[in-house]
Amino acid sequence: GGIEKAPPFIARAVLIDVAAYKGVDQLDPGYAIQPDDLEGALRAQGVDVSAGTVVLIHTGSDETFLDSPEAHAASTPGLSLDAARWLSSRRVIAVGGDNHALEVQPGETPGELFPVHQHLITNQGIYIIENMKLDELAERQIYESTLIMLPTKFKGATAAPVRIIALR
Repeated sequence: GGIEKAPPFIARAVLIDVAAYKGVDQLDPGYAIQPDDLEGALRAQGVDVSAGTVVLIHTGSDETFLDSPEAHAASTPGLSLDAARWLSSRRVIAVGGDNHALEVQPGETPGELFPVHQHLITNQGIYIIENMKLDELAERQIYESTLIMLPTKFKGATAAPVRIIALR
């Protein structure tokens, strides 16, 4: 499971702008994104998620990372476990988000640590990408692109910085 085994990614990417779907610039801290949110945003955007897609979740919380990092780390909107299951049922290859943990923080179940990580990475073999800068794609309403991502091959590491390019 080391990052040195991760392939280079060249795949279709779909941005799911949950913040825009909910009519806000930024989802509330601690908001757990549900499957209905994903489905509604996709319908509104006129795109779908199919096998082999990289899904990018826009919550709008990337701005708080720089403006108030302590608050950003303490509570952030993100995927619920049900939303992660919904995505994995579509056989996506990676899920990224503009928050620091991809999943909602604090978690939905007290004492349960990173259930979305466990489900996606450990149980489904789906890569996750955290702290993405997605605001420009969201502002330009670029919901589909070709994503190129090259993970750094640190031997024995479970994560690494990545360089990501979205081509329209």
